[in-house]
Amino acid sequence: MSIIQGKAYWASIITPNTTFDTDGIWSIDVGNLNKKNKKRAEENGLIVKNRGDDRGDFVTIKRRVKRADDTASIPPKIIDAQKNDMSTTRVGNGSLVNVLYYAWEWEFKEHKGVSADLHAVQVINLVPYNCDNEDEAFEVVPEDKTKTKKEKEMTEENSFKIKRGEFGYIYCITNESWKDWVKIGMTTGLKSRIAGFNLCNPTECKVIDYHITDKLHFNEHEVHKHFNKFIKKKKRKEKVSSTNTTSLEWHNVSVAEAKELFTSAIQIIKATHLKEQLGE
Repeated sequence: MSIIQGKAYWASIITPNTTFDTDGIWSIDVGNLNKKNKKRAEENGLIVKNRGDDRGDFVTIKRRVKRADDTASIPPKIIDAQKNDMSTTRVGNGSLVNVLYYAWEWEFKEHKGVSADLHAVQVINLVPYNCDNEDEAFEVVPEDKTKTKKEKEMTEENSFKIKRGEFGYIYCITNESWKDWVKIGMTTGLKSRIAGFNLCNPTECKVIDYHITDKLHFNEHEVHKHFNKFIKKKKRKEKVSSTNTTSLEWHNVSVAEAKELFTSAIQIIKATHLKEQLGE
């Protein structure tokens, strides 16, 4: 058995990935390997890859849901830094993890090699799984007469606009699964957006605060700037999102700090707007 440390990418450690195996495979790419962990992987015979993306030097560690003899495999154990169970928490890209695996040699026809069997994952620093952009793969479906009154109201709430720009909400939310993390975002339908987040998390999201505006992009940017000043002062860094890009929507602050920062950010926005209106 060996333990390797790195950043998690494309972690399918709760729900098996069935893309290439109908029975499913638990898998995780352990990336951003430093010299020590890269050497450990190579000494175990694992192939260290580098595709030129955010993963840097990485290895893939996996376990099939069914063994060769068709018996069921035991799911990998998932725990946090204090060894508490995390079997229902989705792990986002960029999370710092320790991965316990067993390297085993295999041979098939004229081919042979070494694979890593996934046994357990310890999440040292969780980056919440971000499913914000998953709806971009779908096209808008026109409303039809079969929709209920409630569904029509939700559609209207999501698509409501005014002439000077898109009208909606700048929001700040948290979730028990994202300990000491909050998300700042914008939406034209707060109710439906929260419902969407709840589909991706084992616990329900809570709205810390929100602001209604017709300048969504501008106001959201200003709120993020205000939060980032605080984060920089505390020498904290932004994390990596599930889309392999630096996340600008997640902030590593407590709920109490988030409430104060959001309130003060909105006060600054209102004060600036008032000066503009009065021509000062």
